[in-house]
Amino acid sequence: MGVYIDIALSLVFVYLVLSLVVSAVNELISMWIRKRPAMLAKSILSLIDDPGLWRSFYDSGVLVNPRLASQGAAQSRWTSSEEASPGPGADAPAFGRGLDWKWKWYLFPTRSTTEGHPSFIDGTTFARALTMGVLKQAAGGKLPGSYVLDDVRKAVGKLDPVSGRGSQIREVLISALSNAEGELRLFEKEVGAWYDRAQDRLTGEYTRWAKIVTLIIGAALVCLINVDTVRIARELRLDTDTREKLVASALDAARPGSDSPVSENCEPLTAVPAATPDEQRIEAEKCQLLRAQRLIATLGPDLIGWQNDDLRRTALRWPLPAEVVGHAFNKLLGLLITICAISLGAPFWFDMLSKVVNIRAAGLKPESSSGAKP
Repeated sequence: MGVYIDIALSLVFVYLVLSLVVSAVNELISMWIRKRPAMLAKSILSLIDDPGLWRSFYDSGVLVNPRLASQGAAQSRWTSSEEASPGPGADAPAFGRGLDWKWKWYLFPTRSTTEGHPSFIDGTTFARALTMGVLKQAAGGKLPGSYVLDDVRKAVGKLDPVSGRGSQIREVLISALSNAEGELRLFEKEVGAWYDRAQDRLTGEYTRWAKIVTLIIGAALVCLINVDTVRIARELRLDTDTREKLVASALDAARPGSDSPVSENCEPLTAVPAATPDEQRIEAEKCQLLRAQRLIATLGPDLIGWQNDDLRRTALRWPLPAEVVGHAFNKLLGLLITICAISLGAPFWFDMLSKVVNIRAAGLKPESSSGAKP
């Protein structure tokens, strides 16, 4: 029984290492294509369906990009400028001219179009920026020095329906005003809560996208380096030395405060908040990727890779022997098992690693202190 627990522990460790690679690559891709800012931009676009208010929201002064501001830019490229303002009668922002202002962001959310856009906006900040945007639009583009709830109510009353239909954002603001009980703080709290509910849906959408990308990356990685669960389990059962090395690495990784490559000089993925600047997130993900690569290198050609694979050796013989069909079936099964395992994600295998280690520890017989027979 102890051998099979060690094999299970070794497989969990292999899945964890591969999941770390896939998670890091997934996150790097997400940051490279600016997926989070693009999805947040789309979400805000659908929430604020008044083009003028949408522009005033970004030009409210609340959403100043810190990186651009530090370079001396007064406004980010997401705010309208004097040179790029639309012509008379045009409601769309300047960068939306030539194409419907909504469809441009739904169809073409590129790195250039989302440059400078934050990847995270909390509910309080959104509510404050929206309130300032409403007041600014009502005042003809001037930001108010101070305001009360009655000023907001008058400004909301000036919002026009969009294309002859009732504006969604106008109805939301009217509803928030009715629930504010005469307090500006409660009004902004209502708006922030409505925004947070929309962000919950956005989080689900991003999670679904990430799972699809994880599955694709995992499948490519598994097939490229030939991580066959069936083969690995067989080799671990026969090779005691390799099994003991993997078990030792797994136990080291599961130990709190370990100096193992799994925890060495790297901040955990879950400890990097979404609001962290891209530069810091990229460094954290690179560290995750490098540590996982070091661990993959320790697995050796007997467990992964195509060099010593049974299917490869059989397929190189001619005429093809009958056992090539069995090898092909086992190979396909082993690769599919690994792909499905990786798709569960690194957090799942971190938790599973701890559980298997505890099961293994509970099954060990305590050593006798005297060494004498009873």
